Amino acid sequence: MKQIEIQKQQLEQNIRTNIQTAFMNLDAAEKQLDISNRALKSAQESYDSFNERFKVGASGITDYLTANNQLITAQINRINAVYGYLLAQKEILFAIGKF
Repeated sequence: MKQIEIQKQQLEQNIRTNIQTAFMNLDAAEKQLDISNRALKSAQESYDSFNERFKVGASGITDYLTANNQLITAQINRINAVYGYLLAQKEILFAIGKF
């Protein structure tokens, strides 16, 4: 009986730990969403600026391509952040037994 009680307590502790970890992952994912959104806005503004400069001949192709590369990278990071957030939500559902 004592052995079963210890196993039960260990299981309960594991469940609590899994739930806490899932909520911390969700919090981190939310922060990453915010960061990626800001980075995307900044990269978009930079790209727009260099695009206009390139069109009028005030900037070279290298600057334009660098800004374009940064924009694409920011878009990819945003997509990854969204998927990370969705995964963190599913981890919580799994940890609490709803998935």
